[in-house]
Amino acid sequence: MTEKPTSEEPFASSPAENSEAEAPPEEQEMSFLDHLEELRSRIIRIVIVLGFGAVGGYLLSDRLLQIIIKPVGKLYFFSPPEAFLVRLKVALVASLIFILPYAFYELWRFVSPGLTPKEKRAARPILLTALILFYVGAAFALFLALPIGVKVLLSFGGTTMEGLFNATGYVNFVLILLLAFGGLFQFPVVMVFLTQIGLIDPDTLRKYRREVIVGVFVIAAIITPSVDFVTQTLLAVPLIILFELGLFASKFVSKKGR
Repeated sequence: MTEKPTSEEPFASSPAENSEAEAPPEEQEMSFLDHLEELRSRIIRIVIVLGFGAVGGYLLSDRLLQIIIKPVGKLYFFSPPEAFLVRLKVALVASLIFILPYAFYELWRFVSPGLTPKEKRAARPILLTALILFYVGAAFALFLALPIGVKVLLSFGGTTMEGLFNATGYVNFVLILLLAFGGLFQFPVVMVFLTQIGLIDPDTLRKYRREVIVGVFVIAAIITPSVDFVTQTLLAVPLIILFELGLFASKFVSKKGR
């Protein structure tokens, strides 16, 4: 007596299960390429917004230059295209500073889907604080460090020398100062982030506080575009204050993590 053939084996997997178990490598590659395509599209949007912002910045470049040159009074250019290039540079940097929140938003939209809810809750205040501190640092440089630093530097001319400021050199000096202060004001944010991922310990930083303060003055001397001690001190002192705030915040984050 022959056995009746069955239509399905008892442990045979369905075609759908086989297709899920054996995902072709092309799908994984396409998934990676999709991420790259999304990143590319977001970067393109940032660049487009940056371009529109630069157009607006160029239209306002005269007012922006009036604020920048206030400590020296007047600038001079020594080649026909120099004035245009200076205005263009001011417009681009102003646009970059102005659209920074939008750039953060686009990058956040790209990164956030891969984060857990807990990581998102931790990252949001860090990004917001970083943005605020950048603007505080840039404003501190423009309205306090720049006038004081320029006044000190001009005092070395005495009664025998008078300043004649080249537009390109002075504007480069100011823009580097703005970006340096804005970047270095991220000090406490970096400290909190490194504490969260376990790379630094607040107690160790407190133990080596003197060495950190010396390192802050060294960094200020390297970053600031001038060689005078006053400008370097105007950067170093806020960084030391920010270090103490970052130390307090890192200690709080460390206790909360435990």
